[in-house]
This record gives sequence, C-alpha cells and structure tokens, in this order.
Amino acid sequence: MGGGDISMCTRVLVVLGGDLDEELVPLYRRAEEEGALSIVGYARPTERGLSFEGMDGEVSVQRVLLSCTKLFGMVSYLQRYCPEIPRAALLDGRVFRIPGLDVGRLFQENIAYAPLQAKLEADNEETFLDVTRAEIPRVYSYGLRTVSLGAKSYCGIRIEWGYRGGVQEIRIGNYTSFGPYVILEVGMNNQHDYRRVTTYDPGCMDFDSEDWCARLGYKHFGGGIHVGSDVWVGRGSHLKAAGDSGILTIGDGAVIAADSVVVKDVPPYAIVGGNPARVIKYRFPPNVIEALLQLRWWEWPIEKIHENLQEMNDPIAFLKKHGMS
Repeated sequence: MGGGDISMCTRVLVVLGGDLDEELVPLYRRAEEEGALSIVGYARPTERGLSFEGMDGEVSVQRVLLSCTKLFGMVSYLQRYCPEIPRAALLDGRVFRIPGLDVGRLFQENIAYAPLQAKLEADNEETFLDVTRAEIPRVYSYGLRTVSLGAKSYCGIRIEWGYRGGVQEIRIGNYTSFGPYVILEVGMNNQHDYRRVTTYDPGCMDFDSEDWCARLGYKHFGGGIHVGSDVWVGRGSHLKAAGDSGILTIGDGAVIAADSVVVKDVPPYAIVGGNPARVIKYRFPPNVIEALLQLRWWEWPIEKIHENLQEMNDPIAFLKKHGMS
C-alpha cells in the first residue's frame, strides 16, 4: 500500500468477490471515466493469497474496494493473507450502487453522500430506497431535507415531506431494519390542528408567511424522525412527527409491530404496536436494557461483532462476557 494524500482521483485496487462483480465493476469503471478514481488493478482471492490481474510490479494503492456480499469473510481473508493492507483502506464497494454518489467525499470522509431524488420545489412525497447494507454510513440530501443511515441499516420507505420551510431530517442509526410499505411523515405537524376553530390547513388560505404561521402558533416549520440503532420497523407501519416539538424519536433497540401508527416517542427496547402505537412490553428487564445501552455494541467494528455472535443469542451470557452481568 502506498502513501500520499487521497485526492479526487484516488488509486484503488478492486478485490473481486465473485457474487457482485458483474454489478459493481461497471460502476467502478464509470467512476473512473468521470475522473473520481483510478483503478490500478484487480485481485481475486485464492487459497494461497490474492491473485493480481492487470498489475505490473509494485504499485501505489490508496484504497481497496471489496466487491462482495459477505463483507466480514473478505475482510478476514485479507487480514490473514494480506496483513500489510491497513483495515482503514478497505471499503465496502456496495456503496457504489447509490445513484449520484460523491466518490471524492467518500474517499475523504468514509461517508457516502448522494442527492435525494425528489425535487424540493415540487415533490413533497417520494419513495426512498437504500438496501446496500453497506458498513459505510450514507447521507442523502436535497436543500434542507436529509436522510442519513448508519452502518448496515437498510430501508425501503415512502417519505411524506412537510409543505413548509425549515430543516427536515430523517436519521437512522446502525443495524436498523425496515420492512416494506413503511411511511415516514416529516414536517407536517400542526397543519390540521383539531384544537383550533377549524381543522383546515391555514397554509392553504393564502396565509403561508412565517409571520402569519407564528401568530397561529406554529412553533416549528421543519421536523424530523430520529430512529436509533438495532431498531426493527415492521411492515406497513406509519411513523409521524406529529408532536409540538416536530421531532419523533425511536429509541435504540425498539421494535415497531407491523401496521402500527407511531405518533409519540418510543423508549429504548420497547415493543410497540397499534393505532396509535402503545408499549406492549419491553424486550428485556430494565437492568439488561441499561447494560446494553451502556455497551452500545452497534458501534463496534464488524470484526468484534462477529467475534461475539455466539453469545449474542443469549443476552445474559453476552453481557457477562463483557463484565456487565
């Protein structure tokens, strides 16, 4: 591995995993054509180590793109057969599936930035999909709207953005899963407030200035939905940032049952369901929840998580292993 500053034309080695090569290699080459990276060669895993293609002699490489579904297996292989490659140089190639990926920022920050597909001026509803399952965090944005996902999280959701100005943000932690047909409603609070004389949206009465809305009691013009790590959102659920704060928070470890309508914050490790969603029970006793929240396993490197997979089937054994019984 060579040194030097990472620039907009980063020198990369592509490690072929077999299962995703046909999909990902054309995406790498497109990025190379656009001047965002330079492919110095390809390598395939063998029983004796990497077999290189298209490389003559020793070359300087800044990043290594891994083209495979089973990322941990490839990382482990390289740590065994190519220990000279720093772990920080390895990059989950699945992020190249993202349309509009900012490759330069990806190499600089280890975060995948890309634009949202809906236009801010006209479209207040869009279908958002990220099933890369990449370990790299992803951030999608357009104007004041942002959707961010942590490591390995995935979702296919419909987003209903608010009609007024202000920052509108959906934030999703690590290892969080969304079932199909989930709706997230952001920045729509107070538009049809039953506590007023009329439930009609004042913004549709040609009085949509911030001054008028402020006099009507609109405290927030944006909104957000913040979903923690290790959260499971069931099929067909509807999450709505409906409170006066404009923010809906789903705690770490929470489970939202299918077809639930969530309008209030969900505590960590709570299982909620219904319309409106209410707490059914908690996944674990309070002491176990407190210990898991302190341990924050979802922030570990993927290698450490795999080292603990056997104990993760038993929360008590898992906590004992880490001195938190």
